[in-house]
Amino acid sequence: MALSEKQRSLLFASKRAQAQRNAANHVANILWKTAENIVKAARKHRPYYRSKAMSDVARYEKEARQIAANAEKAIEKYVEAYSQAGGRVLRIDTKELVNSYLKQEVFGKTYMQRNSEYLSDFAEDIVKLVKAGVSLRYDERKIINAVRSSYKDPYNRSLMTKAAKADNKAMEVPHRGKGVFTASYENVIRNVRNTIGLAWTQVEKEYGDRHGAVGFYVHRASSIPCSICDEHIGWLHRMTDPAPMYHTSCKCIVEYVFHKNDKPQLKDPIV
Repeated sequence: MALSEKQRSLLFASKRAQAQRNAANHVANILWKTAENIVKAARKHRPYYRSKAMSDVARYEKEARQIAANAEKAIEKYVEAYSQAGGRVLRIDTKELVNSYLKQEVFGKTYMQRNSEYLSDFAEDIVKLVKAGVSLRYDERKIINAVRSSYKDPYNRSLMTKAAKADNKAMEVPHRGKGVFTASYENVIRNVRNTIGLAWTQVEKEYGDRHGAVGFYVHRASSIPCSICDEHIGWLHRMTDPAPMYHTSCKCIVEYVFHKNDKPQLKDPIV
């Protein structure tokens, strides 16, 4: 049974959200493994297992950045795979389109450049947690357990806050720029979700173009008030107008309008 355009749009948005969640879960696992490896790399920089001092800290920091950089390819693999999945849902070949999009600059940087920067920041966050644990004379296992509970938000109730309190010092919190989270973990995950979501936007636009859509309506798929999305609701958009996602958490859907005799007959899509 053929899907209506509204049904197609809702299903596509649902599959897009699922792809974003799945990719984020994979990347979260990569980040934890990366954090654990950075903690273990500190082993050879401590004279003994509960030493309060570290040797050759600059070298350790360099090693940590390299460990984080090693995660880039794995993350990029998941981003590309889940970005390409949108074409399979709509049964159109969009491999070249998506590959080209992933190399494009968005607000001055490609997603890969952002991924690299955020991973470098992630290494810095974990190193700071390790140094804090060392200053508290924690052994490796205790540091790993403490990092596990705080590496996603290291500047709030973490080893760093505990060490700063013990030393009676103010904790230094980095400012990573406007619109960027302090916690680098959140930046990596958001970059992954945004990239995949926007890649699916490109795929859906290609679907409309290929089937001769003459315009589209935008519908809210969330009850949460949003002035950004509300600006796009209730009128027929031209095909050249921006389409959702309009922001990081956007749940809006696109309903294409076709000439009566040109409407595509899309059956249940391939997952």
